[in-house]
Amino acid sequence: SGSTAQDQPGSMAQDQSGSMAQDQPGSMVQDQSGSMTQDQSGSQTVKVIGTGHIINENISNARKNAISDSLVTAVGMVATNLLHQMVVVESFKDINRLLLSDAGNFVQYKILAENTTGQTYRVMVAATVAVDKIRDLFTQNGILVENRTPLKVLLLIAEKQLGNSSYQSWWHDPYTDSVSEAALATALSSQGITVLDHGQFLPAELEASLAAGGELPGAQLSNEQAVAFGQAYQADVVVVGLASTEQAPNSMGNELKSFKGMLSIRAVRVDNGDLLAESTRTCLTADADDSIGSHSALTEAGTRTGALLAGQIQSAWQKAEVTGPASITVVVKGGYQLAHFVAFRRTLSEIPGANNLQTQSITPDGTTLQLEYEGTAKELAETLLLKSFSGFGVNITEASADTLRLSLQPDLPRGSLNN
Repeated sequence: SGSTAQDQPGSMAQDQSGSMAQDQPGSMVQDQSGSMTQDQSGSQTVKVIGTGHIINENISNARKNAISDSLVTAVGMVATNLLHQMVVVESFKDINRLLLSDAGNFVQYKILAENTTGQTYRVMVAATVAVDKIRDLFTQNGILVENRTPLKVLLLIAEKQLGNSSYQSWWHDPYTDSVSEAALATALSSQGITVLDHGQFLPAELEASLAAGGELPGAQLSNEQAVAFGQAYQADVVVVGLASTEQAPNSMGNELKSFKGMLSIRAVRVDNGDLLAESTRTCLTADADDSIGSHSALTEAGTRTGALLAGQIQSAWQKAEVTGPASITVVVKGGYQLAHFVAFRRTLSEIPGANNLQTQSITPDGTTLQLEYEGTAKELAETLLLKSFSGFGVNITEASADTLRLSLQPDLPRGSLNN
């Protein structure tokens, strides 16, 4: 059994890495050699070598630094094995702050061998890393999001390839080959997201709905149009955007030309139209062949965007699911008739999803109510507009993120929204 590590390095030295010998194929990152075993208790044991420099003949301190270096290496290897490579790169600042600067809290170790060569002290340790603890840390901080039920995503990417004057999309031509969409789909799928196959034909109800509008929507879809597509395909999220590629100015004679791939996307929740994430990314590649170079630029843009978008979508979705009812303030302007206010308050309390309705204050200027609602203030406002009241109506003057302001007006036949 190992002892709990007390040495906590401040940072991970870039020129020092542990070396390893493979025991179990497939359980280790491919670009490092090493030995890693996993048990059923949510931990992995890694054999690593750490290095410390002997300064002013202080061997004890060098040994301590060598142990710390080996533990950072072990924890870092296990941590990066949990994440997509691009997530590691983009989130490295947070990974370093949350995990690597406190590596000793995630590992137990046993020293297998140690030796001094010149001014260098090396140790070989068997480090048992708490994988579940790291996974929990990443999940709590939005670096890793794991959903029991994979999200279903529909991609709506219009693409303009090199030499084309206009954008092409699958909803206009089902045989359109979108390079960036294919790369984006692969990256999202690798992170546990289900990317829906749009097939060669539009669903009948969607085609009928679009035909009623006179023509198919263009390449630049609005959120409302994208949500309509998502509903027809029974998606949880739609990812809509534009991709394009062009030749960049840099070149090396006739041997190499540079190409720029651009992808701008936004992810929209289908059930309520909320924006979950948005991103714009530009990637550069070089090749002697125009087709290969431009396709590589689009592929790189799709891959990099997808690697980060997956975590953003899942994190935003999870936060929305965990957050629960929203606390909403309803301010009723003064001057109302008491009977009208009583009827309004009763109707408000009976709206599905509305709970814990309380009166916060009563002044000559108005009455402030507080309630919990399974939705947004805007959704609550839209629900109120559909209600009929006897002898009065509701005039909503503001519907912000968490506040409604309204007045009760006699003889107003139905609610109105004035923003």
